[in-house]
Amino acid sequence: MVDQAHAASPLLITQSALPLIPIDGYLQVINQSPLSPEEAVNTDTLMYKVYTSGSTGLPKELAARHSLMLNIVQWQNRIGLDKPARTLQFTSLSFDISHQEICTTLCTGGTLLLAPPAFRRDHQALLRFIQTARVERLYIPYIVLQSLAETAQALKIEPDCLCEIVSAGEMLFCTEAIKNLFRQSPGSRLINMYGTSETHVITSYTLQGEPDNWPTAVPVGYPADNCGVYIVDESNQLLDDQHQIGQIAITGMHVWPCYQNNPSANQQKFCQLSLNGQQQLAYLTGDIGHYDSQGRLNYLERRDHQVKINGYRVECGQLETLLLESGYFHSVAVMAQQGQLLAYLRLKSPEIQVSTTELYQRLQQWLPAGALKMEFRVVEALSTTPSGKIDRAGLAKLLWHPLPDNNLSAQPTIRRQATNQRSVADWRSLLNQLIEKELGRKPSCEQTKFFALGLTSLRLIKIHVALIQAGATALKLNDLFEHASIDELSYFLAGETMTPSSIVSTATEQTRLTETPTDEKAIAVIGMAINVSQCADLATFWRAVMDSRELVERDRSLLTIGSDDEERKVAVRSSLSGIFDFDPNWFGISPQEAKRMDPQQRHLLMSVVQALENAGYSSREDLASVGIVASTGDAFYQRWLARRNCTESRNSDPFFLGLSYQKDFVATKVAYYLGLRGPALTVQTGCSSSLVAVHQACNALSMGDAEMMIVAGVNIDPDAVQGYKWAPGHIFSRQGSTNPFSDNADGTLATNACGVVILKPLAAARRDNDRIYAVISGSAINNDGQDKAGYTAPSVVGQAKVISSALTRAGITADRIGYVEAHGTATPLGDPIEIAALSRAFSSTTRKTGFCHISSVKSQLGHAGPAAGILGLIRAALALYHQVLPANVGFQRANPLLEIDKTPFTTSATSRLWKSDALRYAGVSSFGMGGTNAHLILREPRQEERCSHSVKQEGLCLAPLSAATPQALQQLIVQVLNVMRTSSLDLSTLCARLSLHKPQRIRHLGIWNDLAKAQAEMESWLTQGQNNQQILRRIDRLQNSQQLSPAQAQQCRGWLLDEESSWPVNRVNNHPASWQFSITNFAFAPFMLLPAEVPAKLATKQWRYTPCWQVVAQPQMAVADLCLVIGILPNNVKLTARQVLVLSPEEKPDQLLKQVANTAGNVQILWISSVGESAVELLLNLTHVIQVASQCLPNRTLELNLLTVVTDHAKLIH
Repeated sequence: MVDQAHAASPLLITQSALPLIPIDGYLQVINQSPLSPEEAVNTDTLMYKVYTSGSTGLPKELAARHSLMLNIVQWQNRIGLDKPARTLQFTSLSFDISHQEICTTLCTGGTLLLAPPAFRRDHQALLRFIQTARVERLYIPYIVLQSLAETAQALKIEPDCLCEIVSAGEMLFCTEAIKNLFRQSPGSRLINMYGTSETHVITSYTLQGEPDNWPTAVPVGYPADNCGVYIVDESNQLLDDQHQIGQIAITGMHVWPCYQNNPSANQQKFCQLSLNGQQQLAYLTGDIGHYDSQGRLNYLERRDHQVKINGYRVECGQLETLLLESGYFHSVAVMAQQGQLLAYLRLKSPEIQVSTTELYQRLQQWLPAGALKMEFRVVEALSTTPSGKIDRAGLAKLLWHPLPDNNLSAQPTIRRQATNQRSVADWRSLLNQLIEKELGRKPSCEQTKFFALGLTSLRLIKIHVALIQAGATALKLNDLFEHASIDELSYFLAGETMTPSSIVSTATEQTRLTETPTDEKAIAVIGMAINVSQCADLATFWRAVMDSRELVERDRSLLTIGSDDEERKVAVRSSLSGIFDFDPNWFGISPQEAKRMDPQQRHLLMSVVQALENAGYSSREDLASVGIVASTGDAFYQRWLARRNCTESRNSDPFFLGLSYQKDFVATKVAYYLGLRGPALTVQTGCSSSLVAVHQACNALSMGDAEMMIVAGVNIDPDAVQGYKWAPGHIFSRQGSTNPFSDNADGTLATNACGVVILKPLAAARRDNDRIYAVISGSAINNDGQDKAGYTAPSVVGQAKVISSALTRAGITADRIGYVEAHGTATPLGDPIEIAALSRAFSSTTRKTGFCHISSVKSQLGHAGPAAGILGLIRAALALYHQVLPANVGFQRANPLLEIDKTPFTTSATSRLWKSDALRYAGVSSFGMGGTNAHLILREPRQEERCSHSVKQEGLCLAPLSAATPQALQQLIVQVLNVMRTSSLDLSTLCARLSLHKPQRIRHLGIWNDLAKAQAEMESWLTQGQNNQQILRRIDRLQNSQQLSPAQAQQCRGWLLDEESSWPVNRVNNHPASWQFSITNFAFAPFMLLPAEVPAKLATKQWRYTPCWQVVAQPQMAVADLCLVIGILPNNVKLTARQVLVLSPEEKPDQLLKQVANTAGNVQILWISSVGESAVELLLNLTHVIQVASQCLPNRTLELNLLTVVTDHAKLIH
């Protein structure tokens, strides 16, 4: 563009030999110079330079002045919205309209929203961005507006936030799609603005009210303030009758000879126009128009688009209007070529059938008989310029096919999706065309899955929209993932079955997997532990669920300035606290090994201990019959260390280092350190890992491989605490939140979290009087196989089958399910497919709608990867235990693609009571990338299965308190006090819970018979320390304590004297302690390997070179044989050189240096600079002096001194 635009750039480097001066190398000197003087800006000052679009010829460079934009801002403020608007900055900065977007928004107190450049082409993404960002005002050309309206109509999206759309740059037509867009937003208005790059906008016309009353071809309206718009004839003279058709000319403050370095263009496009006897400068637009009877300016077409056919003048713009009014076409462009009219047509739908005969009937009133010859060319899309205008010069290069010359009915016929209207071959042909358009090449095989062909999720969405426009109005997005090849989808669209024998229905699968459900095979959830963002225990997490609270942190300090739109930083994190914290002594692990151990292994160990204690079991009991199935995230810690150049990690033995972080060893590490002798398995199936692990644990219990199973999932990435990078097409959210099933859902965010559950056969849990949070009535896992669009794509069939199988194994019908804890990744494709799969599975046993609540823990936390399933299970178990339906946090409006009103499901942004007269059931889903799916059916414990929170025990209570360090002991007592203050518990329950702890080196003992007194004593101990008599540390205080039985006294002596002794586990009449307890006696401290050490910064005195400024009252120069002074020497400077030569700043030092070239000894050059001297000029002069001196005085010691004069003092720089 630039080389054809008469560019007049002030600096253009064209040769590699030209020297470059890197200014950043001289910043220290430049920073000492005074600031540049402020320049006064007036209305004639240039504001910006741009190039014309080139749609009417070669681009030309032009400039705009401040007066132009100032007038536009004031004018639009008068006619625009009565409030500051959230405005989308849509146009590229290389076009003049972008300055109107920016200035009119910011100068009126509005908010300017920046969208990725890719959205200028991806109008579906643009539409979702408008909804998500709540855009109120939008500047777009007609072509984009039409596409946006059609996309909104196809996807059933109503951008209700829009208050004002400004269309400019092209003739505006109010099509049915555009009218429908404004019907969805009552009160909004459409403004048609007209102008040129040379003058910016100079007219506007506002459409509001009922869209059905809007004209098809919209006038450009009335002149802007301080602008004159006139119609002139071929001689550029004002027409007496402004209603006649002629060229549009513009006068006023927007007009001045703006073409840069192009006098011929200024002479051609600007003229003097006589108005009321005075001459005014006018710009000739080259546009044809006229004023109508209401005083509105009507734009018709470009002057150079007017053609003559067989001597008859034809107005192409009017023909385009008539063709668009037919209702058949999305967009139209008419032009002449070699004496013939050509109409390039983009059909609204490939299914529309229209005859050339009918079109001629429409056009004959405007086409003279001698010009009644036109070729109709059907194209996929009209070519456009970068600014969105029709590129008429590029139309001839488009691929096209002729419109058939037939005698069909005058009304367009659109074939709808039906078996008798379009064959498999027709759909196959259309799909091949659509895919070729997306990929730029023909599909390699019609049996290959869509993703394998190279299509992406976003491209499939575009194809879905195109198929709807082609008549497949009943097609759902998830159908493209279920029938995921050209062949499969063609048969589906045609209403035929591809291979009946190969398809196994959900009902058949259900029948095959039917089992007789009995409580004998049910599994009880008897203990849990959770550690997530802002919640380190079950009680805190459940309060967050009840409060419907999002557990993510937004930290603007994480933002990276200058990050691009394609992969920008999202300043949001969801992470458990203290990711490097650990207590290695508790597990008998050395500090060095703890540093090498992946934080995922550490937190898993600690959470398993907490889960066991929550179930009422101590880690020091015999756990020989206990097994574990665990899932973990990637080796994030090792990658984190590698990026930080950790020498110790890099130099460690790879074999032993691998034991510290590889996934294979996560379960066996727990088994080793806790003495578990049951199965120890690691399960990795992607995001479904931990829920698949639950299924495997249930099977192990059913087979008798263990009496109790631990299931754990963990995901900890140290980099996640710094936010994350967003990129188009990935699963991560650009807005930094997870909104499952919402219309603003755009993905999820990664979370650091850990969750553990303890499972036991229901019969054994009843026998042992365990607390039962929930009962697993049925579980199932499967894989999608090839029933999907690609390896990473989800499958409706696979998900529906696993849900149906779990329901069958639970022995219940779908209408018994009151709540589904969904996978809920909040992606544009994942949510519709999950709802479709659930609906299909439910529909086999019920046709009810709206009876089942659906939500996802991801709405609170984000996506915990392999730990996601276990977190969902924990939330669902607590929901059943407390009879509460958890919130789908952040939900506002349902994604219209879900059609959720027609499904069994409903959702809510707030948690609420779960009212039911029958036994409550819930489903939990988790789906892994690669196709491994898992689903559980849970039920609430029956009344006889619920144990009380505590069973009061009369008499004296003994509370063993132990910790590894004094700090840990203090933290333990703080935890105990917090439990006392926030829960209604009796003292015996508290003491029973403390008895589960593993004994540590520091031991104390509380002896109480009253909870209130115990609380007071512990609060006093925090301030008085060991002086408190009721919390014993020494054995000699036993006799002064409460009256103890002989057995109690012996037990206390053993506890206080013998560090090897343990306090017996007390379960208070075999009941577990309250679920609200979260008391640990871990001594937390951070453990991590450090990066390679960097030498410490030396003290200034040790620096070899010390750059500094130094103020010298009487500068003394070094003794030299010759001193060359350039400038005016201040009086306070004394020189001691043997010979002194003085030059004025204007003199050249070349000749003088040559004269003294034979002088022996060292030479000193003193440059005297004033404060006002330009830093760049000073650098250039000094460089020249050094170069000349080096040439004239070779092999000579040179000393350069710069003396800067400040009033009566001098600053000396050596």
